[in-house]
Amino acid sequence: LYIRDYTLEETEELLKEIKKKIVPIFNKVTQTMLEKDYYTCYMTDPEVSAQQILELVYPYMSEIDPELAEGMEYMLTHNLYDMDASPVKGNVGFTTDLFYYNTAFIFDSPLENFRDYSTAVHEFGHYNWSHRSTENVLTQQNNIDLCEIHSQGLEALYYDYFTQELGEEVSFVQIYELLDAIVSAALVSEFEIEVYRNPDMTLEDMNKLYLNLSEKYGSYYADEITELYTWMEISHIFESPCYYVSYMTSAFSSLDLLSMAQENRHEAVETYMELTT
Repeated sequence: LYIRDYTLEETEELLKEIKKKIVPIFNKVTQTMLEKDYYTCYMTDPEVSAQQILELVYPYMSEIDPELAEGMEYMLTHNLYDMDASPVKGNVGFTTDLFYYNTAFIFDSPLENFRDYSTAVHEFGHYNWSHRSTENVLTQQNNIDLCEIHSQGLEALYYDYFTQELGEEVSFVQIYELLDAIVSAALVSEFEIEVYRNPDMTLEDMNKLYLNLSEKYGSYYADEITELYTWMEISHIFESPCYYVSYMTSAFSSLDLLSMAQENRHEAVETYMELTT
């Protein structure tokens, strides 16, 4: 369904490596977030319009690659977005194809903090791929692992500009969120694997399993807590089973792009643009 090129066994090997190597790093990054009070980045800012955010983002797109600027100019000219706050909008963000017009449309309900800027970059990554795609509604294939690199990868290439626009603490939070995507997606993925492997599990068994795995992935709970049922709030588990692992694989690829950009930005951009075509 998701056109993946790796096996369940390979996924389980990666999950072991994440618990061994990534979780300790993520715990250190989380501690830095607390010590430096970077969580204040999530506090609500005065309302800024979507147009203002996109106009701030737009000039940097041409610095990354002229094709990105061209795509965003088309999007802005034709108002192919609805990203302003409204009391009648659902609390969701997504990009959808408009096959008849050979382009796409971005919908978002803003949080009115720094994440509205990163969401604009993230969703434009999806938009740009759809806008450039030559496939139609009958022939399009949807490789989820690649689709999330389109979005998270563009955020990685935008890393230095986040520092210029919003400050060093925001770019640090971007790294935190990529690591968080890896750890949380690994947790959900391992939970799904175990539940499907043991179809006779009771709800109590599932809740105990999720608590046990959460602790293995770095969370801490009081001794009196014996079950954890917050997995039920993750809609993907019910609507798109086994989708969540793609947030993990794409976050790794995006961190690769970020690391590559520190050494050879041109190579990183070329790699990203090849992925989007």
